[in-house]
Amino acid sequence: MTDRDRLFVYGTLRAGASHDAARRLFEHVRGAMAATVPGRLFDLGAYPGLVVDATASTRVHGELLELDDPDPLWTILDRYEGCGADDPHPHEFVRTTTQVQVDGGRCVEAAVYVFALPTSGRPVIASGDWTRR
Repeated sequence: MTDRDRLFVYGTLRAGASHDAARRLFEHVRGAMAATVPGRLFDLGAYPGLVVDATASTRVHGELLELDDPDPLWTILDRYEGCGADDPHPHEFVRTTTQVQVDGGRCVEAAVYVFALPTSGRPVIASGDWTRR
């Protein structure tokens, strides 16, 4: 399994979401587990934005998804996150790879959509958990 077979989700793509992108994502999920990444979570209104920071003392909570045949999915998710090839620049989110810690302390590499714009003046979600904001 590679980082292209894993996706860390922390907001509107978490389990239970009812929009089309989430439904299509979960058609490709073969496993999910609670996970965290070091960083800060910002409240952007209708959705959150993650800024990964390996030196942060805070963690962002979400789910690590193990994906089955993810290649056709990336175009759909990139478009949903506004960072597809046809989306205007600058992108609000970018897909990158980061270290994700699963329950029990094991770390793995996974894809994640991170917030790519300035965070000045944006409220931080202190719990690091979009579902408990």
